Amino acid sequence: MKKNPLKTILAVALALVTAFGVAACGGSSGWKYPDRANTVLGEGEFSWEKWKQECPDGLTINWYCDVNIDINAQSVVTRVIKEKTGITVNFDSKIGGGTDKLSVMIGSDTLPDVISIEKSDQRYFQLANDGYLFPVNGLGEKWAPTLKIQQDIYNTLALKDGNVYGLPSYYYSTDETYKLQTNGGMMIRRDWYEAYMEHVIDSVPAAEQSEWDITSPQGLIKAMIWVRDNVPSVKKDVYNAFVLDPFDTTKNNGNQGLAWLCQYWAVPYENEQGEYIDGIDTRQYKEMMKWLNQLYREGLLTENVLSNTATSEVGKLIQNGNAFVVCGSPQNYPQYLMNAAFREKDPVEYVSFVMKNNDGDDPVLGDIGGSGYTMSCITKNAKRPDIIIKLFDYLWSDEGQLLCRYGLEGKTDADGNIIGLKDETLASVFETKDATWYYNGKGEVKRTEDYLKLSATKDVSDEQKEANQAELKRFGLDQWTLFNRPNFYYALNTGKKAVTRQAAYVSNMKLPLTMYSTSYYITGNLINVLEDDYTENVKIRDKMNTIWSPIVLSMIQATDSGKVDAIFENGRKRLTSNKHDVLYAAYARGYRIKKQNQGITWGYPHNDPNYVTKTISEGGVYTWEKNGKTYTDIFGARGDVNYYEEYDIVE
Repeated sequence: MKKNPLKTILAVALALVTAFGVAACGGSSGWKYPDRANTVLGEGEFSWEKWKQECPDGLTINWYCDVNIDINAQSVVTRVIKEKTGITVNFDSKIGGGTDKLSVMIGSDTLPDVISIEKSDQRYFQLANDGYLFPVNGLGEKWAPTLKIQQDIYNTLALKDGNVYGLPSYYYSTDETYKLQTNGGMMIRRDWYEAYMEHVIDSVPAAEQSEWDITSPQGLIKAMIWVRDNVPSVKKDVYNAFVLDPFDTTKNNGNQGLAWLCQYWAVPYENEQGEYIDGIDTRQYKEMMKWLNQLYREGLLTENVLSNTATSEVGKLIQNGNAFVVCGSPQNYPQYLMNAAFREKDPVEYVSFVMKNNDGDDPVLGDIGGSGYTMSCITKNAKRPDIIIKLFDYLWSDEGQLLCRYGLEGKTDADGNIIGLKDETLASVFETKDATWYYNGKGEVKRTEDYLKLSATKDVSDEQKEANQAELKRFGLDQWTLFNRPNFYYALNTGKKAVTRQAAYVSNMKLPLTMYSTSYYITGNLINVLEDDYTENVKIRDKMNTIWSPIVLSMIQATDSGKVDAIFENGRKRLTSNKHDVLYAAYARGYRIKKQNQGITWGYPHNDPNYVTKTISEGGVYTWEKNGKTYTDIFGARGDVNYYEEYDIVE
């Protein structure tokens, strides 16, 4: 008898597997939909406009989200959703942690009408496979024909039966306007970097400057040492030349911090034949480990960095200005970056930084876009899936996206003043003051003046700030993120965004590195959860991390470069003896399937015969003034500053 992976999971976690595994609706291939008439739409009509005909008394549903998210049930946005779809949502989420509510619901067969679950959670796949979730494409065909799932989303998220069992959040669809942006972003302390570059330009002969190229591994070491020994503001006792993201030894081949660094070293995940490979077996990875060992032996990579296991620990090094180069992701450190850059005394600014491998290859930086975070699904316990799918249609629609991000649209007079609501059908329920945006004469989305005043922080008392925050929460903007379509917002001609100076600074932190961004969609979730060996492969993967973690640390802390090779080879033998090759055979199968489904020949950019080395565009070279002299980033260390975004600054 074939094992039920979900039963196994629940048995281990809760010891309460109860009558689970028999598909209540006949399995995913034989759905019995409720006996209700199909929704027929006229030209220009939307499915959610028909709810009053099909459910005149409205509907109350229960919705559980298995991630930490807080949705205000009384917000303007939530109330508009009810007016548009007839649905009142009793919302619950994982906030506060504690009991694994979803597993309890599954084990006791008490799933609510709707669940939201991480896309990579194996319970999602098994719930779909065992008939506990309705296919949203099937529901849409019958009752929400205006629900259009972008083709690339469908191709990526459809399971083996060809159905899609939920709608994703934060899926960056290539079928819509799409803008690549790196997820990682190496950062460098700007004043120290500029001091180093001024030294190279002013004091190093032109013929020798290539040896000082700060984007090269050895050139960066030169910079770290020169800054330590020559910059007056450096406090040598707390100086951290190179800082990695939290040194979490439980994932990513035994170290989370190395995940970003591998991207800068252009560690390939595909061989020249287009087959998936383990990055640790590549020349680039081994060279990277020897470079880290060199940093350690030079005193440039310290023990306190290697012991960092929390974002806050790295953040404090940034906030105190003690770090020179930080390899990680700026979006994990906004408050620390702002605290450093905007304090009154001795502010410290960090900026984007480019590092390349020994061959001078372009970094291959993972795009911030993903193939979805959560999946929101309609369960077999839903009494009116025909109405709930209309709610999904509304939230996925352009109108729903505008509502959830920007709120209620206002109607303006000839001078641009808000005089009412654009949607007059809502005028009996909402007031003019509830409007938070409008289209200006150029067709751009603009926040109302009243809303912008609530967002202001300059010359505002703490008491007023608290009152303003309460009012902002009343609107409920950016709470309903479970159906977020990021590409939709990129496609809007919104003009300059109104943000604080601090927010603009953090937002622009990584943008000069956009030129090196690539999609890593193809490498995600390569172990097929519905294969018989899924559970075994997960165990092997987790054990690989456990094995490799101390090996990584041993290589970094080795007393000489030769010992790095010996430690690596011994470690690699341990991986082989613990079924490493079995795991990577499964990865390779998943990779081939993904490439085939997405029509991709080359997954790793540098393998593509048509790959062109990136160049900084005209006007995109970083320059600065010092003592009446203009200095230029001669090495391209800052990336392309043309990617910076301009903002309307709210003081």
